[in-house]
Amino acid sequence: MLFRGWPKDKLAQFCFNTDGPYWEVCDNYYGVSDKAALRSFFTLRPAARDDFSHWTAGGGSKGKSLQRNALFSLARHLVWSSGLWRGKAFYGWLDALSPKIVVIQSGDTAFTHNLARKIARRYDAKLVFFNTEGTYFLKKNFLYKGPLDCIFFPIYRRIYRKAYRRAMQAASYCVYHHEMIKRDNDRVFNVPGCVIHTSTEVKTSSRPFDTEHPVISYFGNFAYGRDEALIEAGSFLQKLPGKPVIRVFGKADETQASRLTQADGIDYRGFIPYEDVVKEMDSSDILLHMESQDEYYAENLRYGFSTKIADSLASGKPFVVYSSPGIACAEYLSKNECALVTWDEATFTDAIRAVIEDRETRERLVERGLAVVSSNHNGKKNTAKFHEALLSLIKT
Repeated sequence: MLFRGWPKDKLAQFCFNTDGPYWEVCDNYYGVSDKAALRSFFTLRPAARDDFSHWTAGGGSKGKSLQRNALFSLARHLVWSSGLWRGKAFYGWLDALSPKIVVIQSGDTAFTHNLARKIARRYDAKLVFFNTEGTYFLKKNFLYKGPLDCIFFPIYRRIYRKAYRRAMQAASYCVYHHEMIKRDNDRVFNVPGCVIHTSTEVKTSSRPFDTEHPVISYFGNFAYGRDEALIEAGSFLQKLPGKPVIRVFGKADETQASRLTQADGIDYRGFIPYEDVVKEMDSSDILLHMESQDEYYAENLRYGFSTKIADSLASGKPFVVYSSPGIACAEYLSKNECALVTWDEATFTDAIRAVIEDRETRERLVERGLAVVSSNHNGKKNTAKFHEALLSLIKT
């Protein structure tokens, strides 16, 4: 949470989809749901504000995630861009704030870029991007598959790229999730910025490595063919002495769960809450991160950088990655020499064998991982860096 420690009376958030308010960081919210915006579109009446005051700690739910295909995204863009959801209450809320800085969490929605840019212009505020995705640079469909994608996706992509480009041209500063996404944006846009990686609070384990029966674990989702990568890796491990298995934790759909459960070398444990993830990391000997080798997913995976990477490095466990070399996380880990990055059966099995059999390899990976966490993934350092960047904008 990069805004942690920022004065609450100087912070407010507009949102249209949320897992719940973070009261310890911010207590001034203006929420409008997609349903409320759609209702305004047909009734021509402004949407009522949701300030989330009915939420309690751990309460509430954002509901089922919408599968945004190109046609849906076009319709959604039309609804929100109409501005019919806005009214006196919304502008009164903004007027009371009179923001000096507008921060946008950049994603795949065109209307949010337009809204942030217009609010910043209205109040002569500095526009700051927090950019974790490389959607602007993707040519293939980065949305869910839907009807007539061949027609609707190029239209939506054109609208999105225009909105992103105009917002970047108005931006004063950009904060990027990793070096690759900053590098690619810098080639196109002349906007000052910095990289602030995901922070972690995971404590380093003191559990000794079990060379006889090492526990190998994966924590994460199964999007973009990661379940297929896990099944491949599990089959590779069955050729090693002792036939190690991969404990797999994550939320899978019925098809994925069935395939994982039936696969050799996979022990699928299902979804567990984050606090249990940390405990299971501690009970592991080797941690894995997986990405599909399928060229079909290559472009959409290019900017992928799992939030679990920082946690894995901080855990004090040897970290092995199975991924195409051109993906952002693989490039980062390889450059910093804090994980063994593999891309086929030979390199993967060699890496697992080296970690199990060679103490120096294990110690080197753990030492490099903890050094990288101290440098790039420390919460206090990252928050201070973010606050310093914002304060410097206010002074200019």
